[in-house]
Amino acid sequence: MQPDNFAIPQRNGEILILPGRKELLDTIPCNHQMLLEYDFDFAGRPFHTVLASSRSLLTRIAADYTASLGVEPRIGCSDIVVACGHQPAFCHAGVWIKNHLISWLADRLDATSLN
Repeated sequence: MQPDNFAIPQRNGEILILPGRKELLDTIPCNHQMLLEYDFDFAGRPFHTVLASSRSLLTRIAADYTASLGVEPRIGCSDIVVACGHQPAFCHAGVWIKNHLISWLADRLDATSLN
């Protein structure tokens, strides 16, 4: 991706996503595969044990919170988590688009999206 190969959206309804959705769909599984190949201890425990317990706790807390809002949580079948974040006080259009993008990515990867 070269920074001079894109144009800033000029009209209402246009968005700029970098990297693009296709590149993200290709990159996320590759990153996940690299994560699976890590082999080290973290705080005296195997990294994959820490990763699995952290993922389980995080998705449970997120699902409980989502359910408390009256929304049925969607937890993907794979162990991939697509996450993003933003300060909670101000949700502008870019944050709204980002949240929809991670949901879109998670749906296509059978992953879980978290914000």
